[in-house]
Amino acid sequence: MALPFIGAGLAFIFYLVIRGGFFSTGATVENTSPVGFAAVAALIGMFTEQAVQKLQKISDSVLSPAEKGKDHISGPKITGISPKQGPTKGGTQVTIAGENFSAPMKVTFDGVNVDSKDIVSTSNSITAIVPAHPGDKEGKVDVVVINPDNQKDTARQGYEYKNELTGQQAGGQGGG
Repeated sequence: MALPFIGAGLAFIFYLVIRGGFFSTGATVENTSPVGFAAVAALIGMFTEQAVQKLQKISDSVLSPAEKGKDHISGPKITGISPKQGPTKGGTQVTIAGENFSAPMKVTFDGVNVDSKDIVSTSNSITAIVPAHPGDKEGKVDVVVINPDNQKDTARQGYEYKNELTGQQAGGQGGG
């Protein structure tokens, strides 16, 4: 029932597009042939059903919700960190292996951000310079990768800060 009206509407829109696009603003109605426009509009009206069906398919695919499980991009996943330890003063270059890393991401060690200029990444690898640990404290800390969409993954106790002097002092005391 509505198909003739939809066809007429599409034909009119097409007429306006052709009229506005093919002729300069200085052209007058006397320079055009209404029969030509009517013929084009009739051709468009003949294909109204196919055009409406195609528009329906496009709107269905664009406006329909994504399938369950496919409604978002997977977040980052840390699968390994190498080396797993370094000095409390920082400066160690580490490689974080994983997947779904998306630049520009943030990387933190025990909540301390790695400077963005110290991060080089691909979708499955991050090279970063470990920041100094506050208070020069030793211990294992969490390493977190946060993608720009705020999805994140945490390697629990994935890196260990060690005081450089501890190993030297122990070696010196044991040798005497």
